[in-house]
Amino acid sequence: MRFLSLFVLGLLTFTPLSAHAASPSPAPAASASAAPVAPPPASMSDLSLKIIAAFTAGKIDRSMFSENFNTKITDGAVAQIAPQLAALGKLQTITYVKGVSDTANYPVYVYLVKYDTGTVREIIGVDKAGKVDSWGMRP
Repeated sequence: MRFLSLFVLGLLTFTPLSAHAASPSPAPAASASAAPVAPPPASMSDLSLKIIAAFTAGKIDRSMFSENFNTKITDGAVAQIAPQLAALGKLQTITYVKGVSDTANYPVYVYLVKYDTGTVREIIGVDKAGKVDSWGMRP
């Protein structure tokens, strides 16, 4: 099965992967420059659900995202992502894993998202204005 590997910080990439339904990979290791951050506010889980629902439906609310992010994610990319997320089945749970401060010095949160067909990692970066500046899902 083809799955989307999407990580948006500076560039949007699509990579076919076949092992997304296998056991979840460990969360990505923080780089030497990444510093731990405080756990996310409870509202971050709600934001995570809104983002996933929007991408799954193929129609995102661009006001949730930074200008930087909006320049990188086209309507065509959103349309490509939607069926790939829908193919994962029903969303079961979202579990916070960790947060780090990225090179832009804003918090990036990592969640495990369990679907009917497997578990993926969701990465959400929020800029100083509270807008989502990076978002991605990977096995």
